[in-house]
Amino acid sequence: MAASALPSWLLAGLLVAASAAHLNGTCPPEACAPPPRTCSDWKVIVDTDDDGDEITWEVIDAASGLPVASGGPYMDHSHNEQIICLTAGGCYRLTVHDSGGDGIDPGGYALEAPTGARVIDNSGNGSTYGSTSAIMNNLGFCDPVGADRPLNSQPQSASCSRLDYLTNDYFIATPNPAVNPANGDGYQFWIFDPNGTYTRRVFQTGTLYNGWSDTDPNDACYLRFGWLQTNPVPLNVLLNLAVRTKINGVYGNFGAVCQVKVLNAPPSCSPTRLVDQPLHPNFSCGVTRMFGAADQIHAISLSGATDYRFRFETDGGGFVRQIASNGSSLTLNWLTLPLQDASIYDVTVAPSFNGGISWCPYGPVCQVMIDNTPSAAPRSMSASTAALSLFPVPCTNALQVEGLGPVPWRIRDLQGRTLLTGQGHGLGPETLDVSSLASGSYVFSAEDGPEKASVRFVKE
Repeated sequence: MAASALPSWLLAGLLVAASAAHLNGTCPPEACAPPPRTCSDWKVIVDTDDDGDEITWEVIDAASGLPVASGGPYMDHSHNEQIICLTAGGCYRLTVHDSGGDGIDPGGYALEAPTGARVIDNSGNGSTYGSTSAIMNNLGFCDPVGADRPLNSQPQSASCSRLDYLTNDYFIATPNPAVNPANGDGYQFWIFDPNGTYTRRVFQTGTLYNGWSDTDPNDACYLRFGWLQTNPVPLNVLLNLAVRTKINGVYGNFGAVCQVKVLNAPPSCSPTRLVDQPLHPNFSCGVTRMFGAADQIHAISLSGATDYRFRFETDGGGFVRQIASNGSSLTLNWLTLPLQDASIYDVTVAPSFNGGISWCPYGPVCQVMIDNTPSAAPRSMSASTAALSLFPVPCTNALQVEGLGPVPWRIRDLQGRTLLTGQGHGLGPETLDVSSLASGSYVFSAEDGPEKASVRFVKE
């Protein structure tokens, strides 16, 4: 056959494409493997109020000024998590809109990096903006997130989610051994309001420092809020604070943010809650713990607090147990009204500032699951498989699971009863038939040996 007589599809080069696949429909991995990913999975989290249909958001590429991801509107009073794939190495801005002009009251939003680190945390703070929430001066975030963090080993003086700082208090960064003050190395603290009313970056070194006269390189890890006289930190405003190092003249990327608030006066009665920052070593919100051994949960420590009272309640108030501790940590081991295996508890904490004579109101709720199986150990119900996520939430008859490996899974109700079980295939998103479940709240769990991840969801 002459070349000109060949079929048009062959002349177009389709024979070459067809040769990559076998006639039986299979495809050799070397020929049909997907191209390597050039983007990273970030997560936008939105908790809505009773006007979820008014809430939308967009992520803008800082270089081009073009939108690269968007989301919303949402259902009323819903918790929403959306994965977005952002080009690695880029910088971006997040803007949240409320068409009603009254923010998200109650509610808020957050942005998490692929590592689970929050780079913008406006959770529980949506009522403090009107129609638009965004960091001022078109500032935003960059991929990847830096490794610098606050000194979380001292939660009483430098923890995330501490909302009772005074102007003379220190925020402390974790020392980086690569910092050499002789080279002008140091730490830059970035304090900003996610709603766009304030931003301030402060660079400190061991040789040029506001509060110390020696050359200890770790001096630069300490930032006292009262040192900022020009453009001072606003009082009684929920802020985010991140840290990055400058080494050999080069700044790294900012690390995870902490929520902070600087007060104009010491609180007479300040609320607290279980430590709810996933990267904190004392993370205790949404975790699995063993009862009757040495496992602990930890509350956010408050300045001046002498005692902490922990309240455990099952869904609907069928069980209530209150127990006090003279510190912000509680060992889950006592005899009277013990916590039950395979149960989920709503846990709140109330502080006392006078030795337990009187107690402040209980703070926000966190959930803790009790698992007394031999493999149980302190672990997060979601951190062990950080990519595990469920869609949509709430769901109807189908539940899509992303990040599930080839491991067993089960669905339990809030009384710990197993209702559905299965085995993940580990080949990508899986869709589960949950039509047999009644409307209500459930827990999806996956186990891989000693590792366990659990996520709560709602079926309508």
